[in-house]
Amino acid sequence: MRETEKEKAFRQEGYEEKVKEALEELSRLTGSKEWTEVREMVEKNLDTVQNMAFMEGYKYAIAVLEEGIVHMK
Repeated sequence: MRETEKEKAFRQEGYEEKVKEALEELSRLTGSKEWTEVREMVEKNLDTVQNMAFMEGYKYAIAVLEEGIVHMK
């Protein structure tokens, strides 16, 4: 199954929105909560972004492999 440009753009927009939300949340936390709470929230947000980036790379690798297989035939 080949990914369309529209699907790629949709995923990219979702990724960018999640990063924006994480940064906004970090900004709010640093001015209003104790450091231990801030650290926990930072770690949670970083985990989310890292997982999203991993999945993006995974999907890209699958797409490249699929294209390579098609060209081999």
